[in-house]
Amino acid sequence: MSNIIKVSLQSSSQIIIEAPEKLGKKIHSLLLIKDYPFVDYGKIGKSTNPYVLNDPEIKHFSIMTFNLLDSQSISDVAELIRKDFNGELLRDGDDYVIAFTKNNSAST
Repeated sequence: MSNIIKVSLQSSSQIIIEAPEKLGKKIHSLLLIKDYPFVDYGKIGKSTNPYVLNDPEIKHFSIMTFNLLDSQSISDVAELIRKDFNGELLRDGDDYVIAFTKNNSAST
């Protein structure tokens, strides 16, 4: 099974990260260690992420909001997460998607 993490712009200075709940805390910690200002963390039962809507193994999703650092962009955050999870970085319009298999993840 593949895991999908979606990184989107909330505004010009904020990002939203949507990930399976089991990965949310790891991503949250990674960004806090890198000094990204934390705004909000939530859990939802259903994802609006089209890449995972039909995946019955994923029950809950973490939704995190962070402020971007002055010198960083959404692509910098997506690349940071991609490296940590050893995944593939894809574009979906203005959003970034990090895809990886369970066996491929450095953090799981």
